[in-house]
Amino acid sequence: MYAKEKYNDSLIPVCADGVSLPFRDDSVDVFISFETLEHIPEYEAYLEEMRRVLVPGGAAIISTPNKLYRSPYTKKPRNPFHFIEWRQKGFSRLLGKYFDDIEMYGQYIKKHPFIFTVLAPVFDESLYKKGFLGWFLPRLAWRVNHYFGGSKYRENDTDDFLK
Repeated sequence: MYAKEKYNDSLIPVCADGVSLPFRDDSVDVFISFETLEHIPEYEAYLEEMRRVLVPGGAAIISTPNKLYRSPYTKKPRNPFHFIEWRQKGFSRLLGKYFDDIEMYGQYIKKHPFIFTVLAPVFDESLYKKGFLGWFLPRLAWRVNHYFGGSKYRENDTDDFLK
């Protein structure tokens, strides 16, 4: 009811399962999904539903964390509430199964020291399993990133991308 009172009284709030939406085919002009996809085990069913309800020429605006920055050296996402995270190519490939015209954008750009770009492939998740290194490396990366222009709030320190 807050949305109706605050923004538009024609809004109809709906609480629904994302993999079984209560909308007719081709009935939604714009579908916005911010930081949702990675929390859904059946993410492909969610994307299929999104495509089903969008009108021809409709827009899906989707953001999700970029694995390159959130969980770069681990197979499983570091966030325990994420089932999966993608790098840009994989995310684009996934979206290509459901949508024809895909444009990728970053939410914001941070300054990254060149040395991290060069060294990133050297690291793998085994370093994070080594006692002290598992504790130290994420903290060091956050502090250096913060020094070079990242957010002072860890939860905002992402290079997530949008569809």
